[in-house]
Formats: sequence, C-alpha cells, structure tokens
Amino acid sequence: MSDADSSESDEDTPVLYAAIVALRHRIQATKSLKKSSRSGSCPGKLPNRDRGRFEGAFKIDLDYHCRLAQNAGNDPVFNEDEFRRRLRIPRSVYEVVRSNLLRWNDPYFTERADACGVPGASTDQKLWVALRSLAEGCSADALVEYGRLAESTHMRILKTFCRGVCELFSDVWLRLPDERDFDRLHREYSRLGFPGAIGCVDVASWYWDLCPMAWQGQCKGKDGSPNVRMEVICDDFLRIYWVNFGAPGAKNDLQIMNFSALFNRVRTGSWPPARPDELDIDGFKLNWFYLLFDGIYPPRRYLISSITAPRTNEEKLFSRQQESARKAVERVFGVLFKRFQILYRPCRLWHIDDMGEIVRACVILHNMICEHERDRFTGTRATRFSEYDVTHLKLVKPPSDEAAARSFVGDDLKGIEDSRQHFDLKKALLRYIWDRSGGQTKT
Repeated sequence: MSDADSSESDEDTPVLYAAIVALRHRIQATKSLKKSSRSGSCPGKLPNRDRGRFEGAFKIDLDYHCRLAQNAGNDPVFNEDEFRRRLRIPRSVYEVVRSNLLRWNDPYFTERADACGVPGASTDQKLWVALRSLAEGCSADALVEYGRLAESTHMRILKTFCRGVCELFSDVWLRLPDERDFDRLHREYSRLGFPGAIGCVDVASWYWDLCPMAWQGQCKGKDGSPNVRMEVICDDFLRIYWVNFGAPGAKNDLQIMNFSALFNRVRTGSWPPARPDELDIDGFKLNWFYLLFDGIYPPRRYLISSITAPRTNEEKLFSRQQESARKAVERVFGVLFKRFQILYRPCRLWHIDDMGEIVRACVILHNMICEHERDRFTGTRATRFSEYDVTHLKLVKPPSDEAAARSFVGDDLKGIEDSRQHFDLKKALLRYIWDRSGGQTKT
C-alpha cells in the first residue's frame, strides 16, 4: 500500500465514525417514537375512560372486607364460607398474602395517587381481580362490570400478583423437603405400607390456546392440541413440593423425567441431602428414598410402581395399596384444576414464562390452603393401617470432608439405575404390607 492510499484511509476514518454515530442516534430516536401499550399521557392518545373504579372499590370492600371508613362497623355481605368459595382461599391466607404484598419491594399493590392527586385502584380491588381470574379462569372482559378496571389493567394485575406470590413465598411454600420433612413423610407413608417413601410423581398438561404457529409441532399432545406439561411431586396430604413446568406437549412422562432438573440431581447424587440409615423393611436394609409412580417409568430403585398383572393375594394387596397411595398425585391435579380453573381452561397468554408464574402461584396458594386445612383432611384414611409400628427415621448426611463426601456419594450412586434393587425393594414392601394387613386382603 502506498503512502497516498494510507493517508486517504486515515482521512476517511473520522467520516465513517461520524456516520455510524449518526445512524445509531437515528435508530434510538426511532425506537423512542414507537408507542408502547402503556405510554401514559401523550399527544394523540385518547383520555382514560371513567369506568367507576371508586364505585368498584367501594362495592368490593362492602361485599368482602368493610375496611373503608364508609363501611366501618358493618359486616361484609359475604360470610367466611362464601369468601372461601368465591376467592378459593380462606380469609386468614388472604390476609397473609395481602400483608406480604404490601411489604414487597414492588409497590404495585400499595394504594397510591397519581400526579393529579387522584387515588388509584385499592389493594383489595387488585387482589380481588387477581384471585377471581385464577379461580374462574375467565377473561378480563368478564370482570370489568364488577372490578371496574380496564382489561389491560386486569392482565397486569394478574401477572404482577403471580410474580409477587412466587418471589415472596417460594422459599417456604414451594421447596424441596428437608430433614424434618423426611421424617414426617416417612411416618405418613409407613402408615400406608411404604416406609422410606417421600411422595408420588405424575405429569399433567395445560392447553395452550395461543401457542405460536412455529411451536405447534413440538407442543401438540396425544390429543392433537397444543399444550404445555408440568411435572408434580406431592405427599399424601396433597402438598406439592416440586413442580417442573414448561415441557412441550409432545414429550411423554418418561422424556420429561429424563430432562427433569430434580431427577438429574437424584441421578448425580446431589439430592436428597441425606439418606436413611439402614431402614429395616422385613429384613431388607433400605438406604435410599423412593417415590411412587405409575407403570410408564423404568424400574429404578428410587421409583416403585404397582404390579401390572397381580396373581397371588399378596400381589393384589400390594397393587391395591400402591395405587391407593399413588392416587394422591391424581387428586392433586383434580383439586388444583378445580380450585384454580385458569389451569383447567385454555390458556390465552403468549409467553411460557407468564404461564409458569401462574402455575407456581397457584401451587403456592394450594399449599397454603392445604396446611391451613390439614386437620380436616381425610384423604387416604381408609387405606391406612390401624395398628402400625413406625420406627424413627435415622438419617445419614455426607461428611464435611471433600474426599469423604465424594466417596459417600459414590457409594450411594452404586446401583441407582439397577433394576434388581428395584425388584428387591418391591418384594420387601410386598411382604411388609402383607404382614401389616394380618394376611388378609382389603376390600
């Protein structure tokens, strides 16, 4: 390259740089001119319609709470049972959720005034919109006559409410079991004839009405409709401690388990954090926890299924007992979908992330209700053994030393995919249940 060419290129560099900067500013200016769906007051936008939100807030307060000064001293129109039936949660759970949302770092549910001093929607008005949307699964347009808020505001309230519930309560009401939970679960399932079990697992689907056309193929389930699947693990009292939502509908239960984050942790030894210390089951020494499941999953030692074609009385009793205990997860789906019918009806959201937050929020509220009404739960009482001896569960934790911890996990993982340990444990449980029943099948 000659000196003349190099000098010309040096002279062109500032010009190219200035052109790039000017183009970047133009792009940013073009983006700033684009109108968003919630742009606020700006030239060319129609004024907000007065939907009577103050009358709506007054009506909701009069029907459910009587907090306002105008309604002070009166009793709500709807009593506690009607409050529970309409909003799906007891009043005590409602107050816990309300108080925590008011202390949340996002002040969306705090009652505030705009720049002109006009108060916005009340806290109870927003919570009513969110809970009625979850409970009935109806569109935002169907709630305008009572809530007196715009349809776009309804959707924003629903998404913000679900996000707040997930952020505030996930650590307590949607978590994996700890050491105390392991002992409680062991006692629960020992009454059903399955010592060492910590829950049951299954998968359900949520129909996605607005699934993008590009995703239709991978989201089509066996019925030909697009849906998104959720993997759930629950205990005998219908409390859910694991939900994995987001798998496309074309995946079956086995494929979802193979890609599940929790089962990957089980296969690598990082969960559960402790294991039983040689739990005796009719002479069989158990040093791992297991789950109850149906027949689609492979025979692994951490999964116990029923017997497909039982022949002897012992096998028939075992199958009946296992299917009765595993029905808890089927009941969970029935209770969850009937309690929050937004999961039962076709989903009209565009993004899977928003759907996942709604699912997790419904599960958290469901767990809070289950704990509140735990004393009234009957569930599998008919299948529990009246006389049983539940041994105290001794747990073994990995040692603190790194080398010893690796050896501990390595020993624990030996045979984790071995089907022989699965069948040996199933035989021991068969004898255990037969002995507890007194050698008689239950009708």
